[in-house]
Amino acid sequence: MQNKCTVCDSEHVVFNGICVCSITNCEVCGSSICFKCQNGFNLDSNRQSCSLKCIDNCRTCNTTSVCISCSVGYQYDTESRKCVLNCSSIDTNCITCSTTTICQGCSLNYTLSADGKKCNSPCSDSNCNTCAVSSICTSCNTGYKLNSSSSTCEKDICKIINCI
Repeated sequence: MQNKCTVCDSEHVVFNGICVCSITNCEVCGSSICFKCQNGFNLDSNRQSCSLKCIDNCRTCNTTSVCISCSVGYQYDTESRKCVLNCSSIDTNCITCSTTTICQGCSLNYTLSADGKKCNSPCSDSNCNTCAVSSICTSCNTGYKLNSSSSTCEKDICKIINCI
C-alpha cells in the first residue's frame, strides 16, 4: 500500500503526496468548478476561483482588512477602514442614506423628495418651504399661501374683520 500519491485525476494536483483541487484555495472541487473554498476565501460567482475574503461591501481586497475597491453604491472610508454607503450615488446632494437607493437627508437648503430618491433644489422664493425645482414652489412657509397658477408663495392676507 502506497502512503503518497504521485498522480491525480484531471481535477486535482499532487501536493505533498496528496491530491488537492487544481483551483487555488479551493477545498472541494469537481468538473472544473469549486464547490467549497478554504477558510478565509470566497467562492466567485463563476465557481471557478476562490478569492480572498474581504471586509463587508468590499469588491476586491489584497488582505482581509485592506480593501482595494468597494461594491457598487459604497465608498472606502479611510478613517474607519470600511466600505460605507456612498449617499452621493443616489443624488449629489444626499448626505445621509439608509441604503444604496434611499436618501435620508440632503445638503443645506435642499429638500428630500417623498420617495427618498432625490434632493430637490433650494427654492428661489424665500417664502417657499418646498419646491420641485428652484422656481416652482410646492408648499409655503407659515403665513404664506401657494398661488397655484404661478407656483409662488404670497402673503396670506386674512379677509376676516379684525384678523391680522
